[in-house]
Amino acid sequence: MKEPRVYGYRWVVLIIYMYLTALTQALWLNFSAIDTFVEKQLGITAMQVGWLTMIFLVIHILISIPVGMLIDRKGLRFSIGIGTILVGSFVLVRMVNPESYLILFIAQFGMGVGTPFLVNSVTKVAVTWFPENEEATAVSLGTLSLFIGMLIGLGVTPLLTNALGYHVMLFTFCIMGILGIVLFLVFVKNQPPTSPRRQEVVVQTGDITQFHDLKHILRHRDFLIISIIYLIGLGALNGLITWLEKILIEYHHIAFADVGYVSGALILGGMIGCVAMPVLSDKMMLRRPFLLIGIGFGTLATGFLLFHAGFKASFANTFLTGFFLISAAPILLTLSVEYTGEKYAGISVAWLMLVGNIFTLVVVPLMEHIRSLTGNFFWSIVFVVIVLIIAFFLAIAIKEPQIRMNKPTTMPESEKH
Repeated sequence: MKEPRVYGYRWVVLIIYMYLTALTQALWLNFSAIDTFVEKQLGITAMQVGWLTMIFLVIHILISIPVGMLIDRKGLRFSIGIGTILVGSFVLVRMVNPESYLILFIAQFGMGVGTPFLVNSVTKVAVTWFPENEEATAVSLGTLSLFIGMLIGLGVTPLLTNALGYHVMLFTFCIMGILGIVLFLVFVKNQPPTSPRRQEVVVQTGDITQFHDLKHILRHRDFLIISIIYLIGLGALNGLITWLEKILIEYHHIAFADVGYVSGALILGGMIGCVAMPVLSDKMMLRRPFLLIGIGFGTLATGFLLFHAGFKASFANTFLTGFFLISAAPILLTLSVEYTGEKYAGISVAWLMLVGNIFTLVVVPLMEHIRSLTGNFFWSIVFVVIVLIIAFFLAIAIKEPQIRMNKPTTMPESEKH
């Protein structure tokens, strides 16, 4: 086998992947950020507007596993290509008639189908183009793009709509979709000429409808444990993000004008944490301690939401909650491929996304139901803290993966492209 070599071009592939993934999240939350405006503009109900966002989640649950199999069996360029073309094409469909709810729903449906091909490819990008000692860093940057996209969807959408109008906002995102297709076609390669790893990641062959790969990964004890941890973590995080505004206003009595800053601190802390912690994890080549730190301190910070606090204390606390809880996500995604093997990178992430999204559909309405029964969010927060404590003790039970410590030779600059 050829000696492993690291290519500078890996950063080009990762940056384009981040752009494409961020775009999916921005398009997912487009209408959520201007729901009241869309209701009036199209003359539809709040629930109809909600479905323009929820359809992404429903589709991801339905096709996550088959998409993961395709990613593993067809390769990186195929999976990213399918996702990019679907997202880029259906964002154009929205311009056919921006005033038609049916057209908008069809477009959101098509983009929803394309999104898992991109989101579920995060570890495939890492194991195909990056050496082991940069794996968690690559996954963390891919994960960071999700939150960048959310900020664009929630922040830029209303700004564009208010400043330039509804149609210009849609057209702007349409241009971003076309740019994504161009960037993919010109720059994204399936794999480097020589693998950066001792064990080269190979594209599998066979019937993609068979579930042997899923059975294989579910036989791994530690992978099953981190599946439950990811399920709990994603559900708890989405529950907090969904109801944080109401928690801050109704329970903490934070002024409405300040709520946006405090809520934004959660995402900002998460963006910093999901890069900082995995980078340290790569430098020390350890995963389990950083997972325990993330879940442990994230649980404590979530617990402080039970105590009434002013603006400054709430801002600091939500920042720390995001920093630690969200930093656990790229660590868990990295562990998934290190436990199951590099050739199962797609299906392992697909499984985690599947269970996490299903639990989100349980946690979000359950937190509101508990609030309606008790009159405030106190017991809803207690519920989230309890499930996070369970996740922490599950993290204690996993074993540190055996990460191969090879230092690939860097190719001369003239050969890297």
